[in-house]
This record gives sequence, structure tokens and C-alpha cells, in this order.
Amino acid sequence: MLILLLVSGVMFQATQARTCYPLTNTSKPYHVLDKTSVQTPRRCEVFCDANAKCVGFSYQEAGLNSSCALLSPNNANEICTKPTTIFLKQTERCPDRTDLAAEYGNDPCIDTFVPAKVATVGYACTQDLRSKKYILRVVTADGLRKSMTSADYTFMNQSGDMWAYNNTMFFTKYSEDVVAAVCATAGATKCPCAPLPLLPIEGKQTYAAVINQMNPCPMAKTMLEVTNAHKGSSTSVQEKQNEMIVCKAGMWYLWNSGTYKELNAITAAGCRNTAITIADSPSRILA
Repeated sequence: MLILLLVSGVMFQATQARTCYPLTNTSKPYHVLDKTSVQTPRRCEVFCDANAKCVGFSYQEAGLNSSCALLSPNNANEICTKPTTIFLKQTERCPDRTDLAAEYGNDPCIDTFVPAKVATVGYACTQDLRSKKYILRVVTADGLRKSMTSADYTFMNQSGDMWAYNNTMFFTKYSEDVVAAVCATAGATKCPCAPLPLLPIEGKQTYAAVINQMNPCPMAKTMLEVTNAHKGSSTSVQEKQNEMIVCKAGMWYLWNSGTYKELNAITAAGCRNTAITIADSPSRILA
């Protein structure tokens, strides 16, 4: 579909020319160009920006089954008998974004939220919130909902007419533009996680990590290893006794209950056997 194929081009242009879509009450009729399923109204904006004929859209809120209809002008000399509310495209006098939660909308995967913190340095969700397992949820520039790692080394700052999520840890360094961000409570019921894959470790015996309990690797002489959700890199966890793997809003998190109260988004985990095996022993190697 043409609308979908042009989305990537719009994301590049988004920082070049700002459009906005104020709610407008109108009795004017419009043609429907296309209907599509979306997660957020921002996604409708991206599709409308990608179509030169689109002048606005209507949005139907239905949780995970929300949708929008892209609209084009109807030049017939007609009016609707009943006014309707649409999001009408505007290319001038678009207000600056000042509220990090204003465009977050209704997220069917979470329970409650507070706006994330904006600062040039510092964290998006405070340690106090993270100690209560609040996760960082965002609406990306292309209108998708995402769960992000939240720690002292993650923060939000202004990025053009949007904000940027920044992860500054050297082995998980990552940045992404967003239009909204919140610190939210969530569980595994509304949006369940897929089964957590076992992280394969070449040349090592690996066991499945245990979820929903402190110390996911309770066996003696094992080291917890996880894969970062946003960079795909794997790392060893030094203080496994302070860690718990939990599912929140469809994303697996490694929650640190110790000093830093971090919530790291992960895609795989495994318990690596650190004991020296017969195959690894010096006598075996020399033989």
C-alpha cells in the first residue's frame, strides 16, 4: 500500500517541516482515502503526512484495535447534517510541544502513569518510581508504543520539535526520537509477554532463568546473562541476587532491587555454568 511504503521517508522529513493536527468540529464532507489499524493518533499523522492527498483523519479509539481513516477533500457543494470531529492537517502556526505526556493517549497495556522527567542530564523515571517497578513507556516519532530501559543513565531531552530518549551506557548506547513518554505501572495480564527465549552461550552449559523471583539463577556456580532489547548486545549480570525478571506491558525486564533500581528491557536470558568442567580442565586441554 502506497501509504505504508512512504512512511520511512516521512520520518526523515519530520524534523524538516512540522505539521500538526488540531481537533476540528466540521460539517464539511470528506472522502475516505484509506482505513488502517494503529496504536496511536500519532501513527495516523505519519500516514497522513505520507499521502499528498490527505488533509486530515478521523480516529477510532479501541485499545489494541484502534484505527484511523485518512481523509481527502470532497469538492461537492454539500454539508453534513450532523457535525463531526476530525484531526485536520495544519502546516503553519503549530504550537511547540511542551508536555511530555500530552500525546501519550490511552495505552491499553498499562495501569497508571506519571509524566517522565525532561532534563539534559538525569533520569527519565526517578529511583523512587523505579523502586516501585514503574517502567518507561514512549510513543515514538513514527507513532508506535515502546517499553524502554529506565536507569540513572537514561534521560529525555528536547530534540527539534520532539524529545529524544537517550541511553548512555557504553554497551547499550541508544537514542530515539519520541513525541511522548511516561513512567507507568503495568503487569503481565493486559499485554502478556511471549515466552522468554533462552540465551545460547557458545561452548557453555546454559540453564533457563527463573522469572518472578529474586535471583533468576539460583543454582550454585552460575552467572546470569541477558540480551539488551534495543541494541541486541548481551552482558553478564554481576549481582544476580538483587535481580528479578518480570513481564510488564508485553516486555521482559530485568529489575534491579539494589542500589540503582534499574529496569533493563531484555529479549533473552540464560544462566551460564561457571564451574570448570572436565572438558575445560587444564589436564584435558594439555592432553
